[in-house]
This record gives sequence, C-alpha cells and structure tokens, in this order.
Amino acid sequence: MDARLIRQQAPSGQGGWRHLPASALVALAALGCGIYWAALVRPYGLLTYVAQPLRDLGKIGGYEVEDGWRFALPLVALWLAYALAGTIAPHVRSRRALGALTGSGTFGAVAVLLWLYPITAADIFNYALYGLIQHAGANPLVVPPRGVIGPPLLDYSAWPDHPSPYGPLWQGLAWLVTAVSGDRLLPGILLFKGLLAACHLLNTWLVARIAAALGDVRPGVAALLYGWNPFLLYETVGNGHNDVVMLTALLLALLALTSRRDTLAPPLIVVAALAKWVGALWLPVLALGWLPGAWRARRWRAIGGAGLGMVVLVVLCLGPFWTDGAALDGVRRQADLYTTSFGGLLMLEARQRSMPIAPYELLDRVKQGALALLALTILIARPRDGGAREVARATFDVTLAYLLVGALWFQPWYLVPLVGLAPLVGPARRALATIYALGATGSYVVYFYLWPALDWSPDPLVIQRWAVGVAHGPAVVAVIILTATALARHPRSATRVAGDGSPAIQTAHAGEESSPA
Repeated sequence: MDARLIRQQAPSGQGGWRHLPASALVALAALGCGIYWAALVRPYGLLTYVAQPLRDLGKIGGYEVEDGWRFALPLVALWLAYALAGTIAPHVRSRRALGALTGSGTFGAVAVLLWLYPITAADIFNYALYGLIQHAGANPLVVPPRGVIGPPLLDYSAWPDHPSPYGPLWQGLAWLVTAVSGDRLLPGILLFKGLLAACHLLNTWLVARIAAALGDVRPGVAALLYGWNPFLLYETVGNGHNDVVMLTALLLALLALTSRRDTLAPPLIVVAALAKWVGALWLPVLALGWLPGAWRARRWRAIGGAGLGMVVLVVLCLGPFWTDGAALDGVRRQADLYTTSFGGLLMLEARQRSMPIAPYELLDRVKQGALALLALTILIARPRDGGAREVARATFDVTLAYLLVGALWFQPWYLVPLVGLAPLVGPARRALATIYALGATGSYVVYFYLWPALDWSPDPLVIQRWAVGVAHGPAVVAVIILTATALARHPRSATRVAGDGSPAIQTAHAGEESSPA
C-alpha cells in the first residue's frame, strides 16, 4: 500500500520540475523586455527625439568609451539571455506552452522596440520621404527627395540627393503607409515600424511551419530562435529596416516548397527581389534546385504557371516606375559606393598606393570579380533537389558569399535574411550566422566609439581596417575553422560531396547538419 502511494505521488512531485523550463523562459522573456526598455528605449526614445533630425547613437548618448560600454554590455546580456533561452526551449515538453511562450516573448519585445528611435540608421525616414514623393506625382525611383521635399522633412534624409534604391514593391508599401500618415512624421514612423514588426511576427510563425515540415528542429524551438533573436529584433523593429519584407517572401517560398504549392515559390522569390533588388540572387538558386525536378517530371503546367506569374509580377510592379530604365538609377548609384567591405578596403588601399589605374576602372573590376565569385558560389552551392531544406541551405550559402564579397556597400542589417534563415539550416550554419551578426553589430562600436578614441582619424583606411576586421573577420575565421574541422573529420565524404556540387561550407555528409565541410 505504501509503495503504491509513493508511485502515485511521484508524478506530482516531478511536476514542479517539469514546469521549470517554461518558468525560466518566462523570466528570460521578461528580462529581455526589461533590457530593451532600460538600455535602449528609455535613453533613446522615439517620442523624445523624433523632433530632432538625424539624431544617432553618438549624438544622443555620447562618443566616450563609457558610453560605448553602456551600449554594448546590454547587448551582450541580451545575447546571453537568448542563448540560454535557446538551450532551455527544447526542454519545454508542451508544444502549446512553448508556442505561447515564444509568441508572447516575441510580441513583448516588439511592443517595446516600436518606441526606439532608429539610433544606428536613418533609412526609415527616407521610406517616408520616398512615399511622399510618389504622392506628389513624381517617381521616387528616379527623383531624389531634394527634388520634391523641402524643409523640415528634407532635414531627416541622410541621402537627399539619391533616388530610392529599393524595389517597386516596397515603394508600393511606402505609398500605402504615407497615404495614411501624410507628412506627419511620427505616425509615419510608427506605421512603418508596425508593418515591419508584423513581418517579424509573421516570419516567426513561418519559421515554425517550415521547421514542422522539415522535421529537423521542433517548430517551437525554431520559432523562438527566430522571434527572440536580438539582432533581428533590433534591426527590424528597433531601427526599422525593410530587409525583413524580402525575408518574408523568401520564407513564404520555402513554405510553398514543403507542400504541393511549390509552383508559387519562383513568383515569391520575384516578390522578394521586387522589395529589395538583392533578392534576385535567390532566383537562380531556386531555379537550379526546383526547375530540373519539375522538368524531369514533365510538369509543364507548373513551369509555365511559375514563369507567367513571375512575368506578370515584374510588369505590374516595375512597369509604372520603369521610365525607360531610369527606375534602376538608385540601385546603380548605390552599387558605386563602398564601405565596411573587403572590396571597399581594396579600393582604399589602391588609392593610397597610387596604383596606375583609374578609381572607377578599379571599381568596375572589383564588382566584376565579386559577380564572378557569386556566380561560382551559386553553381557550387546549388540545391541537390527542389526541397525546402536544400533551397534554404543553398540560399544561406549564397547570401553568405554575397555579404562577404559582393556587398561593397555593407551595412549590418544586410544580415537579416542570413540570420533569419539560421533556425532552418542546422547548428554549424546557425553558429556562423550568430558570429557574423555579433561582428556586424560590433562595427557600430567601431564607428561610434573606437573612431572617436582615435581622435576621428581623417585617414579612412585606418577606420576601415578596423571596421572590416570587426564586421567580417570573425565570420571568415569561423568559416575557415568549421571547414577545416569538417575536412579533418570526413576527408573522403567532404571530397565526394564537394564533387557533387556543394559549397565549401557544405556538410560533410548529405544528411548531416552538424559539421560543415
């Protein structure tokens, strides 16, 4: 009788321990929201500084070393809390409980960061100006803000003489937002942030759906890894960058590949490119994975439908802005800029050494070399099939190559698609994305705090060496170490898989995601 009582009471005694992981996640979510509020929103509040054009991290908080610690240490704490949450999440047994915790934690962080002034970028102000240009009857992909907008709104533009470098689909969204907000800046900023926050929340759900279909990671864990990611939250909701819209279209395409609606995937990649032009890099990746299988299966209707859908999207979205090709002027002009990149560093080195070649000729050669490397990466990293797992892996690798060698004008938020794919691509790539995100965030410290400590050195090469080393160096080292480790562990498999057309950061075994080769 006593033994039976003990056995009956055992589950209730273990029940408290069973709820411990969920309780820990609640505490970590509250801690994260508290840090976002105390370290970011409270000192850099949107309501406080929106009336002052082009404020930033240094202008508000100062450029001293102590100010740098006040900015950096809370971010470190957020990443540590995020890492701990990612470790605890798999131990939450209830799928519903984990989903509820993930959703509420993500929503809480989003609700706080909506009120952060964009302290390390001014792009969101240009979103509003480009929308207002269109309402004035001009083409924002051709006409710069200065051509239509006057003070005081023009004072908020960091690029008053540059037409929009974004795609026509994003411009349509900007038109809708400014149709509601008009020239009222604060409502416009909050509406743009609300749109981007909605994309972040939607992406959290999409990652869970894709993970459920792939079966590699529990959906709730994958959703938490996306939704609670400090980098994604800060750059998407805090700074208000539209890269998340491009990522939403990519995730929708991956979700389509997990179902019988895979015909929708190519048009959805076109949607990503029409939001930001760089999304066009993913189209050949998808084509190399999806099209051969569809062709072999003689799915002529699917192929024709996908092709027709892509053409219709391009015509409908780009047609009204085309203006004899002038709609690409903004992105062309941005392609001639360079900062915080290996290509940009090469340009500065060449200029300082007075090489016998014209600067723009050298820039053209650098861009051609980067394009060749990207094309080679697309061929090497091509998906082995048209499934979501392979397309996600190949898209990750091509995006990584673009960030390392193709993005001559590099900004930390360009990593949003790479980091957003991380929950779907396995531990090695996930670690690499985290390392890259930390390094890219570190470039803010270089520009706002290290540069002042160097007495604002007028030599651009000095600060660019630091910025490139901090932003990209850790990721390069990680790629080398992970690749060398995989080659050492599985030399035969690595050689065989590489011969099959996988990239240097491909896994050593076709079904293994723990060690890249």
